[in-house]
Amino acid sequence: FLLPSLIQAIFAGLCGRVLVCVSIGTCCIPCSEKLCSALGSVLRRRPLYMAWTWWRYMLSGLVALLAHRMRRLPFFEWEWRAFGGKQYWWHGEGIWCWSHKDCDKILRDNQTRASAFACMQACTPDLFATNI
Repeated sequence: FLLPSLIQAIFAGLCGRVLVCVSIGTCCIPCSEKLCSALGSVLRRRPLYMAWTWWRYMLSGLVALLAHRMRRLPFFEWEWRAFGGKQYWWHGEGIWCWSHKDCDKILRDNQTRASAFACMQACTPDLFATNI
């Protein structure tokens, strides 16, 4: 699984259209959004049998970041344009939005809380531990 995932990740990190396929699937391949994309892995709660999709997605992000000389803003904008440069796009484990108005609306609405930062799982200490 490593070599094919690495080869696909290199292509995805350099070509935005391939990154979109790796991230959320494609309409050209039936069921790809459920079976061979990072989105499918997240929706299935990241089972072990879909780990290869996540490795490929993370490696493609690393390749894209290296291609943008380790600068996050150009990488982020490239990824946004790869998804069509519209209001919403996929990044990490969730949907991102571009406008301040949408961000403000999301922040004021009910949200599902998790140990995450910027649509990515994060290690966080339990600030309100039950056994204290």
